[in-house]
Amino acid sequence: MSRLLIFIVGILVGAAVVTGVAQGPQGNRDAVVGINHVAIVVENMDEAVAFYRDQMGFPEAFRMTNEQGQPTIVYMQVSRGTFVELNPATPQRPAGFRHFGLETSNIDTTAAKLSERGID
Repeated sequence: MSRLLIFIVGILVGAAVVTGVAQGPQGNRDAVVGINHVAIVVENMDEAVAFYRDQMGFPEAFRMTNEQGQPTIVYMQVSRGTFVELNPATPQRPAGFRHFGLETSNIDTTAAKLSERGID
């Protein structure tokens, strides 16, 4: 029993240390506090929604549709503030990774730092 307790405490301490090191001092993180979403372009929206809902267990948060009622964006909720954004593939937008959205505590600081680094 004591070995199990030591193991569990070791895991918890290790996780806390790794998290602290990964997050670093807030001043060094450019005010980015997390990833809000990852956008993926998919060949089949119905299959993708079913996969993330039924297999992964992520509920649908919301969707936008076009005039024909077809989904143009579907957000699947991973956690309280994290989502998978699904977009249908088109001839101009092939299937695959599209973008990711950052959560920031200060958009002006983040935008200025990214601009300094040559990012539009």
